[in-house]
Amino acid sequence: MNKKYLSWRLDVVMAERKIKTVTELHRMLVAHGVKISSAQLSRIVQQKPQRINTELLDGLINILNCTASDILQVEEETSMREQQTTPQNLHNQQLKKQKKASAPKIINIDKKDLTGPKVSAFPVAKKSR
Repeated sequence: MNKKYLSWRLDVVMAERKIKTVTELHRMLVAHGVKISSAQLSRIVQQKPQRINTELLDGLINILNCTASDILQVEEETSMREQQTTPQNLHNQQLKKQKKASAPKIINIDKKDLTGPKVSAFPVAKKSR
């Protein structure tokens, strides 16, 4: 039997409703009568809270026009492995590989001359009097 867990999807539901920032959501919640600081709301949007106030959940459901099961989904452990290969994770892995590939290469330097490249100064126009 696969183990089940709760998946927190507030950021996904916000994106589906075209709410781009936590500040925008915070304004809506305050207008709805929910008292929460923007810092607390930011943490709640970014990661699954250990506890959630039912007043806040009620406000989120009304503002986002969704159900609690849209924000909190029950998923099985096998889907956790599938999440490891999401397009975002694959994109992040590709970026890491590109950064490693584009790292500066060490070139052989003449050990006697470590003063840097030889450059000449830009020509300066003489001032006319």
